[in-house]
Amino acid sequence: MYQGEETSIVPAEEIEIPDDVWPKIDNVIASVNLGLAVDLKTIAFKARNAEYNPRKVNAVVMRLREPRATALVYMGGKVRLTGSKNETDAKVACKKIVRLEKGTLITQNVENFDHLI
Repeated sequence: MYQGEETSIVPAEEIEIPDDVWPKIDNVIASVNLGLAVDLKTIAFKARNAEYNPRKVNAVVMRLREPRATALVYMGGKVRLTGSKNETDAKVACKKIVRLEKGTLITQNVENFDHLI
């Protein structure tokens, strides 16, 4: 943009979009809060689909095959899920991750997981 040149903002209603143009959803991101702190080393050693490299990322990376998704589990109990193709797959993947967490963790507040499943 040059000095003195005016810009005009076109309202969205005036933009013509061809009928054959449709948005395609490639990635759905979801997050879950487990409600308690987790031990990342315990998860990494007990879950076979998990990897933990604290020098690279401060979370456990869990990969699911069906539905295909990747979850990052943080020490504070937050889980960030990425890679799902739609909302249904994201919900199923989140439930699987919560079940895996419930199976690998021996904690005092296991009841906190029941409301997530």
